[in-house]
Amino acid sequence: MLSGVRGAAPRKCINVPFSRNSTPTWVFYHIKSYNGGSEIQLIPDKCIGTIIAFYLSSQNSKHDEIDFEFSINKSNQPSILQTNVFTRRK
Repeated sequence: MLSGVRGAAPRKCINVPFSRNSTPTWVFYHIKSYNGGSEIQLIPDKCIGTIIAFYLSSQNSKHDEIDFEFSINKSNQPSILQTNVFTRRK
């Protein structure tokens, strides 16, 4: 008797413009976009105190998630990167 496990085909990566899933709601001059909106740059002198966050999340019943949060500090100070990892949450 033969037995096997059959998995789903891997998903194909695609470029998604930043503007497709987000919309700045104020001070548009703090953000520059490049490469059709798939890359962004925050202008340091105009975004001090800003926290930028995004996450990657699985679509199955056991929720997996990785969060990235950037905190932009005063000029000439390093920015802070905080990450959170959640695995197999229901």
